[in-house]
Amino acid sequence: MSMLGVDISKDTFHCCLQRGEKRSEASFENTRTGFRKLRSWLRTHRAHEVHVCMESTGPYWRNLAANLHKAKIRVSVVNPTRTAYFAKSRLLRTKTDAHVSG
Repeated sequence: MSMLGVDISKDTFHCCLQRGEKRSEASFENTRTGFRKLRSWLRTHRAHEVHVCMESTGPYWRNLAANLHKAKIRVSVVNPTRTAYFAKSRLLRTKTDAHVSG
């Protein structure tokens, strides 16, 4: 199974796909078109079974999570406070889109 970390904002979302030792990153618009492009990108990377994880950032995550769920893709939405504490426990102090999603 492939893992996809998503860092989402109002206008865009950044993805980091982990497939075994392979890692790929991409950014998409937070729109229906962007959601379709993400699913196409996943197919291009042969990520047939994917578990997506994203933070519940304001209202911005809802449409993407619903779209992926409707496409039968497993989605986990986590509390941002939990990811912040996890980062502290790992002594991670920087926050960049690529770092958060991957």
